[in-house]
Amino acid sequence: KGKRKRSKVPSKVNKFPYVWPLATLSVIILLAVLFREKNDNFSDVFLGEDYEYQSEPEMLSKYPRIYFLPDVLSDLECDALIGQAEKATRFQSTAGAKKNKWRTSITASLRKDDKGGTPVINRLVKRIAKAANVSESIVRGGNPLQVTQYEPGGRYLPHTDSRQLHMLDEVAVTKRYEVLNNYPVHGGYPYTARHMTVLCYLNDSYEEGATVFPLANKDGSYKQQPSEKDLRGMQNEKHQVNIDNWENLLPPMCADKDRFEGISIKPIKGSCALFYNHLEDDEGGPGALDGLALHAGCDVKNGSKWITNVWIEMLPKSKRKNSNREL
Repeated sequence: KGKRKRSKVPSKVNKFPYVWPLATLSVIILLAVLFREKNDNFSDVFLGEDYEYQSEPEMLSKYPRIYFLPDVLSDLECDALIGQAEKATRFQSTAGAKKNKWRTSITASLRKDDKGGTPVINRLVKRIAKAANVSESIVRGGNPLQVTQYEPGGRYLPHTDSRQLHMLDEVAVTKRYEVLNNYPVHGGYPYTARHMTVLCYLNDSYEEGATVFPLANKDGSYKQQPSEKDLRGMQNEKHQVNIDNWENLLPPMCADKDRFEGISIKPIKGSCALFYNHLEDDEGGPGALDGLALHAGCDVKNGSKWITNVWIEMLPKSKRKNSNREL
């Protein structure tokens, strides 16, 4: 008689076919998380799918030019930027009544150049370039972006983000950011002008904290530019009288959006405000400072406010003649 065939006994591995794949995946995830803690550049894996910015900017004002940009950043991308700021070498604090009553916040600088930008910053640069209709190289140029935290009671009284052209530095110098391992920036602001500001809201889990433009007209009508002297007086933080005036004037502007004649932007996580700090010259570059772009950050209540500022820096016409850089 022929030998009886012995039936095969399934091995333990065959009984649990998903054990090894799941174990391998768990190890990969654990290593990725540990690696991410040491290297924020790896965080692209955790940001979700990248996308090209397609939304149409909404014009909020013609004088000055202010636009609202919805859905520039996803929730994951906003959280990643906050996380990178919290892990920065150190915050630069402007808090403290004796030190600065004009602005109370904590700020971190992050690189946005093509060699030092993290994946989330690279995404933001690309989308800002699309929304502002400028090249990515212009957005990457100049000084680093800032991520700022306003704790309860934090604010920024009215100010402009740039300077009158005649007040810009005459000579380009190299500034080294110690907090970024002596990262050098040559010929940034205030040699260049901050032609545009893109202010993005990284969270909205707090009360108030709107961005207001006291001199803008929400009805779109033309408004006379303030004189240079008047504008300088409005934002001179060295004089207590100006602080006292704004402490009386600003709260009603922040509290009652409907009665406020200027522009008020409510923070929405992932959205940005884009506004021009200068009038445009005949080549599309920065002309005279637009005093109507004076703006403020209202007091924050019941939470912390996180924003990021990206300044689009360009050379004024007088300096472009002898420069080979793009605007």
